[in-house]
Amino acid sequence: MEARLSPDTALYLYGIVALPIELPRCEAIEDGTSIDVIAGNRVACVVSPVPVRDYESSATGRTAAEQLSWVTPRAWRHHEIVRALHASSAVVPLKFGTVCGRVDDVRDMLARCAGPIGAMLDRFRGRDEWTLSIQIDAERVIERFERDDHELRALCEESRLLPEGRAYFSRKKRERRATGLLGAQLEATTREVLARIAPCVDALCEERTGTSAATLLVDRARFEDLKAALAGLETEASGDGLALELRGPWAPYSFVNGSVDCGELAPGSGIESRIDR
Repeated sequence: MEARLSPDTALYLYGIVALPIELPRCEAIEDGTSIDVIAGNRVACVVSPVPVRDYESSATGRTAAEQLSWVTPRAWRHHEIVRALHASSAVVPLKFGTVCGRVDDVRDMLARCAGPIGAMLDRFRGRDEWTLSIQIDAERVIERFERDDHELRALCEESRLLPEGRAYFSRKKRERRATGLLGAQLEATTREVLARIAPCVDALCEERTGTSAATLLVDRARFEDLKAALAGLETEASGDGLALELRGPWAPYSFVNGSVDCGELAPGSGIESRIDR
C-alpha cells in the first residue's frame, strides 16, 4: 500500500495477521473499496481506505436512527471480514471503528509491538472464541426448593393459610426467598460447569448478563471433547433442566489483551477507535 494518503482519506484497520497471507475475497467496509495489507516484519495489518469525514468524532452528531442506519451495515462487514481472515489464518482482531491517518503510524505500531502481537497470533492459531450460555429451568428448581428448603416450604404453607391481606406479604417473602435460592443455584451450577470444562478449553472469562455465560477460547482439536463434556453435564443435571448452549465460532475478540489494543499500543500515534455509537 502507498505510504501516503490523501487528506480526505483514512485507513480502516480490521486486524493483524501473520505473513505470508492470501487475503480472502470480500467486500471492504466501504462500497467500491477492497482490503489490503500494510506489512511489517512477519506480520501485517489488514486495512482499507475510508473517507475521513464519515469516521470523525463529529459524525456522532447524527440522530439515533441515522447512526443505526450508518453503523449496521459497516459493523456487519467488519465482522464478516474478520471472520474470513480468522477462517484462513490466526488474526488479532481490532475493534470496530479503528482508523488511522498515516500508513507509517501503522508500520510503527507493527514494529514496536512485534513481540506481543506475535505471542497473540501464536496463542490464537487453530483456536476459536465461543460463547457458552448456562441456564436452568427456574420452575423446576423452585419446585425442588419448595420441597427441600425448610424456610421456603414454611412460607408456602403460611401464604396458603393466612387471610388474603396478610398472605400478600407472606407471598412477597416467599418470592424473595425463592429468587435468592434460584440465584445461588445458578451460581453454583456455573462454577461446577466451568470447573468441569476447564480441561477442554485454553482460556475462559465469565460474564454476567441476563443468563450466566462464559466466553471460551477453544482449540479446534479439543472441540469435540468440550461438546461431550457439556452433554454429560446436561444429563447429570437434567432434574434442574440444565441447558448449555455454545454460540460461535468467532475470532478471539475477548482474548485480545491490553498489550495489543491499539489505544495501548500506540498512544498519540493517530491510531484510535473513532466510532462509539
